[in-house]
Amino acid sequence: ILLLPSVDSTGFVLASVAMTVLWYLFLSLETNEIQRNGMRTHFSSFWNLLDAFNLVGIPGLPLLRLLEDQAQLIDQPLISSLVGGGFVEQLGGVLQISMALRALQYASLVRALGPLLVTVGGMVDDVK
Repeated sequence: ILLLPSVDSTGFVLASVAMTVLWYLFLSLETNEIQRNGMRTHFSSFWNLLDAFNLVGIPGLPLLRLLEDQAQLIDQPLISSLVGGGFVEQLGGVLQISMALRALQYASLVRALGPLLVTVGGMVDDVK
C-alpha cells in the first residue's frame, strides 16, 4: 500500500509552515552574510555555494514537480520535455547529497563523531 500524505492534513500543514519559517530564517542569514562580506567573498567558499544551491533547490524541487505534473495534465510536451525525463528525480538526488555533505561538515564540529567522518571519508575514497 502506497501511503501519500494528505495535503489538507494537520501534519502536512504544520510541516510546511515549519519548513517555510526555517527556509526564510536561513535565507535571511545568507542575505545578511552577503551584505556584510560582499557577494564575491561570500561565494568564494564552497560551503556558501552549497548553501545557495540548497536554498534554491528546496523550494524549487516541489515547484518543478508541480510544473511537470501540470504540463502532463494539460498536454504541453515542450514543458514536459524540459522538466521531465527524470530531471526532477535527479535534481532531488543531487539535493540530498548536497545536504548530506553539509550535515557531515556540521558533524565535524563534534569530536565524538570523528570515527564516522573517517569511515565516510574512506568510502568516498573507495568510490574514486
